[in-house]
Amino acid sequence: MDEAGADPVNDALRVLRVGSTPALHGISALAADLHRTNARLWWLEDEARGALDDQRLGQVKRSVDRCNMARAALMTEIDQLSAAVLPADGLDVSPLSCTIGLTLDRLTVAVLRVRKFDETGDRRVGYARRQLADLHAATVADWTDLWLRRRRLPCAGVLKRYLPAAGAEPTA
Repeated sequence: MDEAGADPVNDALRVLRVGSTPALHGISALAADLHRTNARLWWLEDEARGALDDQRLGQVKRSVDRCNMARAALMTEIDQLSAAVLPADGLDVSPLSCTIGLTLDRLTVAVLRVRKFDETGDRRVGYARRQLADLHAATVADWTDLWLRRRRLPCAGVLKRYLPAAGAEPTA
């Protein structure tokens, strides 16, 4: 949220006409889950920085890894829903620079950064607001181009490598 109370994530989602199809409505719910996951991740990373011993740090870092896996899964699910309903196939136009999932991830992190800086009186809050405003404006422009078929979805897929828990069988 910016200082005027606007919600840049939901505002950007309106450009995608969220709610016009059940799949796009699902993206909104997943974006909310992604925001909550990123908030938890931010909290865990703060916890790790304040860990007083290596055992606690190790426990928190494992939680960070699990949270990052959930985050990657949410972005993948958003991208799969997006690919099913948004223009992409057969378009001889440039792709967006980021998938819908990655863009929503960046937006939610930018919103959290502004809130955190605001809460802590961080002098960089003005710069964080500007970054959020720029990211929001670029997202709205990109997603408008997507609907007008001037751009297409990029190849999706989270390529991060998360290792399975010790003793667990790896999955493809």
